[in-house]
Amino acid sequence: TDSAMAEFIQPLGTAIDSLESLTDSVLALVKEDPHAVGAASVEYLNVAGLTIYAYMWARMAEVALRESQSDEFYAGKLHTARFYMRRLLPQANALAESVRAGSSVLMDIPDAAF
Repeated sequence: TDSAMAEFIQPLGTAIDSLESLTDSVLALVKEDPHAVGAASVEYLNVAGLTIYAYMWARMAEVALRESQSDEFYAGKLHTARFYMRRLLPQANALAESVRAGSSVLMDIPDAAF
């Protein structure tokens, strides 16, 4: 509930909601496309990893906010946490779109193309 944590909590909450929605999308795709899980696996795991790291950076930011006024190490942690939330975490959105695209573009490649 700390307002100083909002810049970390808001993107984390959005990432968690997006990951839950993406999971639901993959489960729905599998009902019609048995190859969807395999086609989505790498990107899906990257989205999960980005979300998990966002959680860890939010936890580190919580500690760093208390200590950053008197310690340069914690001030650096805050800068890194902000960088992660603003520059790296948004990559999850593009990866999620790739997952939602399904497997047809992969599975339609003819064997002779290899």
